[in-house]
Amino acid sequence: MIEYFIPVLFASSYFALQLFYLIHWGKTPVVIAPGTFIPTLPVSVIIVAHNEEDSIGSCIESIVQQNYPSSLLEIIVVNDRSDDKTVDNIQRLTVPHLTLLHLQEHPECIHPPAFKKSAIELAVHYARNECIVMTDADCVLQPNWLSTIAYHHSMNDNVFLACPLILDSDHSLLQKMQLMENLTLMVITAAGIRSGLHDIANGGNMCFSKTVFQQLKGYEGNYQYASGDDMFLIEKMRAAHPEQIRFLKSTEAVATTGSKAT
Repeated sequence: MIEYFIPVLFASSYFALQLFYLIHWGKTPVVIAPGTFIPTLPVSVIIVAHNEEDSIGSCIESIVQQNYPSSLLEIIVVNDRSDDKTVDNIQRLTVPHLTLLHLQEHPECIHPPAFKKSAIELAVHYARNECIVMTDADCVLQPNWLSTIAYHHSMNDNVFLACPLILDSDHSLLQKMQLMENLTLMVITAAGIRSGLHDIANGGNMCFSKTVFQQLKGYEGNYQYASGDDMFLIEKMRAAHPEQIRFLKSTEAVATTGSKAT
C-alpha cells in the first residue's frame, strides 16, 4: 500500500499548496489609482546598467513618459563597467532630471563580486528622495507605473513594495512557456508576501525606503554573493519591519522585459 500512499501524499500536498497560493492571491487587493489622484510623492528611480546599449534608451524613455509630475521625479543611472555604447546612448538623451554615475569612479563603494549591489548602494546614497524605485535597464514601464506606486503609498505604510514584472512574449511556444511560468511566479510572489509564508521580489520592479535601507546598512553581510540584490533586501526589510512588506497587484504597475528567444 505504501507505493500508493506516497504519491497520493505528495499530490495532495502539492494541491494544498497551490490552493493556498490561489486563496492568498485572491485576497491581495487590486490597486488602481483613480483619475482624480494627484501624486505628491517625490521618487528616485534607480537603474543599474551593464552593457545595455540596445535597451537603455527605451527604458529611460518609458520613465520620462510617465504620467507623473516631472518636478517629483529623479532618475539615477549607474554605469556598471559597461564597455559597449550604453553610456553614449544615455548621454544622447535629453533628460533634465537624470544623473549618470560611473561605478568605477567610486572604488571605495565597490564590493566584488557584488557589483550590482555596490551600484545600488551608490545610487541610494546620491538619491534626493525617500522613496526609491528600482527597475532594470532592459525593462519598459507602463505609463501609470509611478502614479500607481505613489497611490499605493498614499494608502499604505510601506518600507518595501514588490511590483509585478512580466515577460514580453511573441507567438513562439518557448516564449509562451516562459510567460506562463513568469505569471505563476507573480501569483506565488503576491501570495507569499501577503500570507507571510515567504518573500520573493524582482529587482526589475521594486520600491523601498531610503531611510530603512541605510539603517539596515544596505547589502552589508551579503557582498560575497554576486546576485540576490532583490531577495536579500526584502528579507532584511521583513526582519526589521514585518508588517510593512507588500505586493502591488496592478496591471498599471507592470514592468515588461524580454523573454529568451532560444
